[in-house]
Amino acid sequence: MRWIVLIALVGCGSGSKPVVETPPPVVSNEAPPAPASAVAPAPLIEAGAKIFVEQGCIACHSIDGTPKIGSTMADLWGETVTLLDGTTHVVDAAYIRSALVEPSRYVRPGFPTGAMPSYVGQLTDEDMDALAAYIQSLDDVSSP
Repeated sequence: MRWIVLIALVGCGSGSKPVVETPPPVVSNEAPPAPASAVAPAPLIEAGAKIFVEQGCIACHSIDGTPKIGSTMADLWGETVTLLDGTTHVVDAAYIRSALVEPSRYVRPGFPTGAMPSYVGQLTDEDMDALAAYIQSLDDVSSP
């Protein structure tokens, strides 16, 4: 009996090729995510422009490159900025959201600390998305 089991085990795999199953392709009904450089829908940009004015952002931040108390929003999207603490960040939706929530952590050299209030409880997630879309739309704006 032992020899039969041994012969059966020795015979396994010798001379035969392993069977490799290829998994079927993954099919998804979802659209791929938009690239980071994709332009937001016009209604979202318009909502962001309205919020930018209504919340008083325009008082400290220009949209045309003109210097004000805060940084200009013109041509800011996608730029790598250095903060007072020496860290660098790419300006994207996450950066905008973080700067709105904790502005004192996102101060850049040449701008006053504590000038910008936090917008926690004042802006919804949708408002912050709209502001980010508006700021992104200001990319490639020429300075005066």
